[in-house]
Amino acid sequence: MWDRFRIDKKLDIDRKYINIGVVAVITGIALFIGYEIVSRSGTFINIIKNAILGFLSVIRPIIIGAIISYLLFPLVRRIEIFIKKCVSVKGNNKFNWIYRIISIVLVFFIIILSVVLIFNFIIPPLLENAKSLINNIPQYESVVRNGINNLNSYFATLDINYQQISTYIDKVTAAFAVIGQEIVNIITNSIYGFGSFMIDFVLSI
Repeated sequence: MWDRFRIDKKLDIDRKYINIGVVAVITGIALFIGYEIVSRSGTFINIIKNAILGFLSVIRPIIIGAIISYLLFPLVRRIEIFIKKCVSVKGNNKFNWIYRIISIVLVFFIIILSVVLIFNFIIPPLLENAKSLINNIPQYESVVRNGINNLNSYFATLDINYQQISTYIDKVTAAFAVIGQEIVNIITNSIYGFGSFMIDFVLSI
């Protein structure tokens, strides 16, 4: 029945040539698609990367909230048991949800209070001490340089190049200043990162 639809019968062409032509066309299409994918792989990669990052940014608060809730559950449970003992409730489960809410609020309050205390009373002195240390580096350099000046005559007897030592001191001082500034920057960025994390935590709860 299907013989009347066969092109090789109508055009009197050998079937193997038809097969070769079909394979050639399919191969050409496959090569064209492969070339397009390779030539635009950067675009595809960016699309996939942006989709993954977007998805992670959406679920990140949920994941953070789930992890923190899991970690804080023992504390919430202990506070809940303590409240029940304080009000002397035995065998009455009708108000359990109220005790659970009070426990969560207390834990939430403790965390916020801890963060406020850390940011107001612990971190500022650390930053001030680090900045003070960096600002005092030139004074330390001056003390060392004065000591070397006092020993200049002694260095002359030892045939030591005083100018070279002074150059080394300048380099070491500059290196310590850069390192100290980097340490302060790391601490500051860590504080901002911790603050961002706590904001995500508050929003996720």
